[in-house]
Amino acid sequence: MAGACKRFSILTALVLATLGTAAAADSVMYVEQDYSIVRQEKEGVEAKDIRQKLYLTADAVRIDEYAGPSKQPTESYLIDFKARQIINLDHEKLNKLTESFDGRKERIEKRKQKVREDLEALPEGKQREQTQRLYRALLDDQRAYKVERPKDQAEVEVLGVKAEAVRIVDERDPAYVPLATWLHPDLEVPYDNAEVLYLLQIIGPKMAQFLRENKSVFRRLPMKLELDLAAGGTLKTQVVKVESIERRKLAGDLFQVPEGYKEKKAGAAETAKTGEVAPD
Repeated sequence: MAGACKRFSILTALVLATLGTAAAADSVMYVEQDYSIVRQEKEGVEAKDIRQKLYLTADAVRIDEYAGPSKQPTESYLIDFKARQIINLDHEKLNKLTESFDGRKERIEKRKQKVREDLEALPEGKQREQTQRLYRALLDDQRAYKVERPKDQAEVEVLGVKAEAVRIVDERDPAYVPLATWLHPDLEVPYDNAEVLYLLQIIGPKMAQFLRENKSVFRRLPMKLELDLAAGGTLKTQVVKVESIERRKLAGDLFQVPEGYKEKKAGAAETAKTGEVAPD
C-alpha cells in the first residue's frame, strides 16, 4: 500500500441522517464532524485528524474533506442513492473516480478474498496474529454479533443533547467490541445506512447484515463513534454541528460534478485504505 494515511470518506455514512420529518425534499441536513484515524501497516502506525462537512438528503450526500487550515475542501465524495454510484473528486488534481455500488461491492469482495488468501499463507506466529487482528472487522463471516447497552456509561452529552450509549460485541468473543456509539435521541437515518457503511469499507458484510436486522436501534444519528474498521485500523468520530438548511439556500450544483474534472480509472493505484473509493 502506497503513501501516508489518506483522507477517506468514511464514517460519514454513519451520520447520513436528517431531523425526523426534516427529510423533506426542500431541506438538507448539514453536519460537521471531526474524526481521527489510526492505521497500522507494514511501514508502521499512521494517524490523522480530519474535519468533514456533510450535506445530507435521502437521495444524495455530499462529503467535503478539509486537510489542515485550508478553507477549501481538498477532496469531496458524492453518493447518489438513485443512480447507485459513488464519485470521488480530487480538487487538487481536478480528477474524479466514478464507481457503481455493484462494482464497488465486487471489488471489496475480491479484496477480502485476497486478504484471506494472504493470511492463510502466513506461518503461525506474531505476523499472522497481527494481520488477523488488523482485518478482523473485514473477515467477520463467523462472528455472532449482539447489542449491549453499557450501564457504566449509559449516555454522554454532545452538543447539548444526551446521546445513548450502544455497542456491538461478538457473542463468541465478548471482549471484542467492533463498534461503540452514542446515539442522538431524535435524529434518524432516512435510508439503509448499512449498505453505505459496507461500501465505504467501514464495516464487514456480517456487520452490515446485523445492522439491517437491528435498524430500529441504529437508525439514529451517532453523535460519537468508536469503530474497528473493515479496511484495517480504528476510527473515532464526534459530531460538532448539526442543522437543517433549506435547499434553495444552497448552491444548485451541490450534488453535481463540476466541469473540468477528468475521469480516472480505478486500479492498482487506488490503494485499499479505509474509506477510499476504490479498494484493491
